[in-house]
Amino acid sequence: MSDIDVQMEQLKAHFGVEKDVDLAKQLMIDKRTVSAWRARGAVPARYQSIAQVGDPQSIMTPPARWDEHERAAFDLAMFRMARALLPETATGEFRSTMQAFGGAWAYFWDVMTKARRDLVGQMDDGSKEVRSAFALLMHAELQNDAEAVADVRKVLSDLGKLSEK
Repeated sequence: MSDIDVQMEQLKAHFGVEKDVDLAKQLMIDKRTVSAWRARGAVPARYQSIAQVGDPQSIMTPPARWDEHERAAFDLAMFRMARALLPETATGEFRSTMQAFGGAWAYFWDVMTKARRDLVGQMDDGSKEVRSAFALLMHAELQNDAEAVADVRKVLSDLGKLSEK
């Protein structure tokens, strides 16, 4: 068995999956990324460490090392958070803005995780490029303005980090 096969089998065993496509879903990356690893013969170190130490948080690398998918998920999550917190920040008062973001910031990663999943889902539905998937999701959110904002506000409200407005 080659090194890449061993690395892939370790990751699959960690997540309890058998297929590359299922591994990609668990890692919240595009299935073509996994295929590219096979073609290159190497799994990036941040993903190897998941299988070695069993720490799923090791996926969270510094932003300077993010790939295009992670940057797009971050952009989408920031867009969603800013829109969800608009009622608290619309006054333009610095203190209320800081309180709104400060109270919700700890849950930003929950919003980003959902954004990553949404991007993968959009790509699975036929958008081949990350930026195309991002653009389609942004368009859909702008078309379904109230519903999209309500989804993020509900998460924050359920966590007690946002009042219902």
